[in-house]
Amino acid sequence: MLVICDINIYKQGHYIGYNQYLLDHADKIKEVSGIKECLFLFNEEGKEYLTTQPGVSVDYISFPPQWRSSAWGRWKIWRRILSKLSRIPVDQMYFMDFDKFQLPVGLSRTPFRISGIYFRPHHRISIYSDSGKQILITRIKRFKKILAEKLLLNNTALEKVFILNDSEGVSFLNSYHGRTVFKYLPDPIFDYPFEANQLKRNKEEIHFLLFGALTERKNISLVLEAFGLANFQKKAVLHLVGKTESEAYLNTLKKLATDHIKGQEHKKNILFNTHFVSDEEMEKYHAQTDISILVYRNFYGSSGLIGRAAKHRQFVLAPSVGLLASITQQYNLGLTVDPLDVRAVAKSMEHAEREINSHNYEGADRFYREHHPSEFLSTLFSSDLQ
Repeated sequence: MLVICDINIYKQGHYIGYNQYLLDHADKIKEVSGIKECLFLFNEEGKEYLTTQPGVSVDYISFPPQWRSSAWGRWKIWRRILSKLSRIPVDQMYFMDFDKFQLPVGLSRTPFRISGIYFRPHHRISIYSDSGKQILITRIKRFKKILAEKLLLNNTALEKVFILNDSEGVSFLNSYHGRTVFKYLPDPIFDYPFEANQLKRNKEEIHFLLFGALTERKNISLVLEAFGLANFQKKAVLHLVGKTESEAYLNTLKKLATDHIKGQEHKKNILFNTHFVSDEEMEKYHAQTDISILVYRNFYGSSGLIGRAAKHRQFVLAPSVGLLASITQQYNLGLTVDPLDVRAVAKSMEHAEREINSHNYEGADRFYREHHPSEFLSTLFSSDLQ
């Protein structure tokens, strides 16, 4: 029996698509893995957000949402998972999100092999600040992540730990830990249906997009300031799309937006959409904007959004550090820039406007092809992967 488990199914982000794709291709999973029986195990919210095809085995576990927020709560969730699986003959388990579960997984002795996805490994944590306090906080965070990884590797049944879109990171982590357990996994780019013929674009405008949860790690305050400083040849529109941390934070952002383009309203506009948008709406936003702004100040970046930008041939503005920088440079997706230098970010916006029509998007097309969901599935479940 092959078990695929994800207990983080809830309305936040668009990664639910991973699980829906796997549900829709359960027969392919059996073929690739060589295991004839397959069970999907989700938290109760999966009943609302996922569609199950006839003949596909699915089960659910329930637990208070607050359990996810504490180490003890996550331990209880893991024990509940193991208790349910103890009733069936499991050969292999795929845990779709190792992050925050290194302690319970590492301290367990599972009677079956276990593999899964690890989204935030320690090697991408960069000290990128002049602040002594921030340097100390970053070093502590990095040290804690290293300990968590070593603890995870303590489980002798652990078979594969997949890292999304980071082949360099896979090599580093295997060397650092003296193991061969870390494996590369292409982050899938899903195709969501939308009415492309209904999209109307004003060729006299240039459109920028900052998509996803509007949090400070997205570097929004600096992006707004840079947008106000930049000199564009056409009228420029900046779209900020995603839920915010709080009403107070949203009000701060809106005030900054107003202040930074004051007196320039005839040639600049900043539009907010602070609702959780559907997959179809997400696709539309990317299809009708020119430049994707991903200059995050955080060392972790969303490689999923860079894939969405590549699919729609958006010019990418990425930070000069971290995974997003590596991907952008490797596939020639756009420009990398110091995410803490507001004038440099402003100049990068001006550069992007000049380059979008003449830029070579062959790298974007290649990235899109190499990250088809079928590659994700076959890599994740291949029994031949060494």
